[in-house]
Amino acid sequence: MSGLVIDGSAVHDGHLQAGGPPSRLRILNPVSGSRASLRATVAAAHMASELHSELIVVHVAAPAAVRVFRLGPSIARARLLDDPYSSVVLLGARRVAWSNGAPARIVLMDGDTVPAILTAAEEFDVDLLVLWTSESRAPAILARTRWQIERRSPRPVMTVPVCGRHPASAIRTAIAP
Repeated sequence: MSGLVIDGSAVHDGHLQAGGPPSRLRILNPVSGSRASLRATVAAAHMASELHSELIVVHVAAPAAVRVFRLGPSIARARLLDDPYSSVVLLGARRVAWSNGAPARIVLMDGDTVPAILTAAEEFDVDLLVLWTSESRAPAILARTRWQIERRSPRPVMTVPVCGRHPASAIRTAIAP
């Protein structure tokens, strides 16, 4: 299973092989609670299970505005929230991941979606982001969010199609030798 290459390093048995000691591969899966995001969670869970990797599922809640000065503008800042078990979206994604072979670490954040996801990728030092492609009837803002993450992320991004191919075939394509 050394077909997946990340930053020039081959993945073998869930560990990055790059000169130094092997480290465990970390996969970040942002979720929104939609059917498409749950399909991406299925794909990420299968991948984490196959590669013996850590799966981190993150949900970004509505941002809390913070005033810089007393009369200044409000600015949304990405931050971790205390109780991820209070999120129905995260609990559902965790259940889906578990039923597909991977225990998931769940993280609840608030802030603007794209910066919060990129912040989570940096904080947890992930090796791969697994996103979903939006449905044809989905709002354009979801496609724009995915596009911004793909464009701005310094880490590899894998997108899982909602229609057409099953998530398992997308995984075989990503990890095929």
